[in-house]
Amino acid sequence: MTTNEQVNKHTGKDDWGTPQWLFDILNEEFNFNLDVCSDEYNYKVRTYFSKLLNGLRAEWYERNFCNPPYGKEIKKWVNKAIVECSQLPIVFGPPQDDVEKKCVMLLPSRTDTKWFHLLLSQKNVELLFIPGRLKFEINREELKQPAQFPNMLAFFNCKKESIEKIKEKIYQHQTKRAKRVKKDKIRSVSIF
Repeated sequence: MTTNEQVNKHTGKDDWGTPQWLFDILNEEFNFNLDVCSDEYNYKVRTYFSKLLNGLRAEWYERNFCNPPYGKEIKKWVNKAIVECSQLPIVFGPPQDDVEKKCVMLLPSRTDTKWFHLLLSQKNVELLFIPGRLKFEINREELKQPAQFPNMLAFFNCKKESIEKIKEKIYQHQTKRAKRVKKDKIRSVSIF
């Protein structure tokens, strides 16, 4: 049984909602105008593609966010992001100097997969490994237990300065959370 199947079997889900704090950090920098893979329970951008409006078949906008299902279809989403971010975007409003499509993907950190190595081979992609384990959402409620796997972000056509800002904010958040967890654990330890 693969890790994907174990996680899905354990939870029965592969469509976990992005933690709000993480999305807020990303959105502050990129002001996303499309969530390409969500549903009415976990969308993060008002304009979103659901299973009905399949983001794998539709054309993406300028600034896209994607937290795809972590099951077998993840490679299709990675391939779609690569293709979309090599095309010029549909632009709403006045033209901008920065016309490349952007996408940020929240992905499991699975360095032994073909899709991970495909991302590594792309010149326009930067990867950021998130320290610690994320607590995903179901129906916009943060789960009490963290994920059983590490995560990373894949940035398509994003400026290094933007990624560095995000990296710092994520590190600060995760460090504060880790300190709270450690304090809680210390309080709960009994000497006797």
